[in-house]
Amino acid sequence: MDWPQAISYAAPATAVAGIAIHAAVKLSGAYVALRLKAADQQRGVPPLVSAYFSNTVRVLFGSAALFFGAAIADAILSFAAPAPVLARAFGYGGALCLLVCGFALLLQGGVDRHLKLLGGLRWLHMGAGMAGIGAAAWGMTVVTRHGGVWV
Repeated sequence: MDWPQAISYAAPATAVAGIAIHAAVKLSGAYVALRLKAADQQRGVPPLVSAYFSNTVRVLFGSAALFFGAAIADAILSFAAPAPVLARAFGYGGALCLLVCGFALLLQGGVDRHLKLLGGLRWLHMGAGMAGIGAAAWGMTVVTRHGGVWV
């Protein structure tokens, strides 16, 4: 097992997924504040805005949660009962979820540049998105070269 190579993927990937969950929570809070402000003015939130917030939160949280699930399952199964097919499946699956997570963070940071909802966090989200895309590519490389992340 090549621990430095596995950690070089797992550490940044975990950080990116954690930032994605943080972004989902922050966006959800911003949406609640927006709905409260609209209710105070006796107006509704426009459907496109509502769709943006709900879908972005869903994608960010879902892809990060699926990455964590795949990474934990991959680590547990590789130590408990190593199976090359499962190692590849969980490795590629986790990297694919991280790729979606990275693109969603990058998109959210770009949209926030125009909406200015989260302030300086947009740079963190855009940077984490780029790091997530890079980490996903590195994870797929590790899985392809070694047959799994923890192999």
